[in-house]
Amino acid sequence: MGVKTVRRIDHGLKRSMEMQIHIDPDVCQGHTLCALAAPQIFLLREDDGHAYVTSADVPQGQEDVVRRAVATCPEGAISVTE
Repeated sequence: MGVKTVRRIDHGLKRSMEMQIHIDPDVCQGHTLCALAAPQIFLLREDDGHAYVTSADVPQGQEDVVRRAVATCPEGAISVTE
């Protein structure tokens, strides 16, 4: 029997293993400023406008944009680990 190779498709987005995002859903009030600052990272729920991310891992090269978005949150609902 041969060895089966599994290929991962990443669609060109390299993820930084050094920075991760966390949004506290109990603190987010849906001001949407994070999504305005970094729309490619922060998405908004249709029902209440609260922010979410599809992955906690920040794509490489987007670290500064994420930091600026974090600074815009008036509730302090977004945190990053580096």
